[in-house]
Amino acid sequence: GIANSDAFFSLMLKESSVALLGGIAFGMDEADMVARLAYVMFDGAAVLKASEQFPLSEELPDDFVAAHGADTLDGIDRICEFVKVL
Repeated sequence: GIANSDAFFSLMLKESSVALLGGIAFGMDEADMVARLAYVMFDGAAVLKASEQFPLSEELPDDFVAAHGADTLDGIDRICEFVKVL
């Protein structure tokens, strides 16, 4: 079985190719099954520039994230699939 967050996230990396840092990396107890997510698979400057075409008072279109963060969405989908099969 999985005894701590380190083992859980090692298995996640092996099975889904998604890396998460367990809470122990941030001062939490290794028995706490928590992670910190960092979405870094996109060009932040390009996303900000693309978003400037929309007024701040409006929400971004539904397809905006898919167009500018496809790798991030793919990673989230792989995390969901990994958790479903546990």
